[in-house]
Amino acid sequence: MTSGLPADRVTSQAVATYVTQLQQRVQSVTVASYVIGLSEALRVMQPGHKRTFIKAVVASLKRQARPSRDYTSRLCAPSELYDAGVRRMLKIVPAIDAIGAALRYGDGLMMALLAAKALRLRNLTQMRVGIHLVRLADGRYEVRFARSETKTHVEIKSVLPASLSSHIDVWLRVHRPLLLAGKGSDAMWLKADGQPMTDDAIYRRFCAASFDELERRINPHLARRINATGLAIAAPELVEIIPGLLDHSKNDKDLYNMADRLTASSQMLNILEPRRQAAIKGTTPNRRSLNRRK
Repeated sequence: MTSGLPADRVTSQAVATYVTQLQQRVQSVTVASYVIGLSEALRVMQPGHKRTFIKAVVASLKRQARPSRDYTSRLCAPSELYDAGVRRMLKIVPAIDAIGAALRYGDGLMMALLAAKALRLRNLTQMRVGIHLVRLADGRYEVRFARSETKTHVEIKSVLPASLSSHIDVWLRVHRPLLLAGKGSDAMWLKADGQPMTDDAIYRRFCAASFDELERRINPHLARRINATGLAIAAPELVEIIPGLLDHSKNDKDLYNMADRLTASSQMLNILEPRRQAAIKGTTPNRRSLNRRK
């Protein structure tokens, strides 16, 4: 019998089985990230344990990890991602499971927010109410990050669509306080225990939520590609503003724009074309404002 300590249950056989099951379901990069999460959980639950075995497994999985490049099958119109996020928020039933409903509402808000403003995962995790998310006098919300807080040292200052304001209001007034349960925090995104979400937690919930709503696994980084590619296809005359849309310091639009790889996909074009105007309005400010940000 084991002592009941976490480290005693994380045996080589148990981890090998876990890894095998993951490898049958997700990409190698995701397998590595899940086992890293397991290692971190072990560190928290049993401080002082050296975790030698699991560290070796993590190192091996990192060496084997190869990011999937088959992005095209997982892309959608920016407005489709936005609508999916809104749909997830509107269909929750708090009376059945208040905490679960609050978490799912947060997932939907993340999806809609990233469809409207293509933030990097680090900034999404960093987001603080009243600092990075500010309510304007007209009721809309603005996302703000200082140069020192962004990867490219480009200031982010972007007003979110008015259609998102009521959903943010509900999150801040109803669901977020429920998760906080009286605790003090200005973190925008919270776990079930009221603690701020980590990069990994946001990544996993975003992927799961997008699969629930769209039957395709979209991660926060892929949402940036969706924004850029959606604009390039729906409004190719505006392709030069993609760097500003993604808050790049260089004119590196080809990094995220995969429109050339999608020209043969009638399915993608059929999704994007009817939503042309909605996609543009939902993801891009006007040309003049983008030029000021670049």
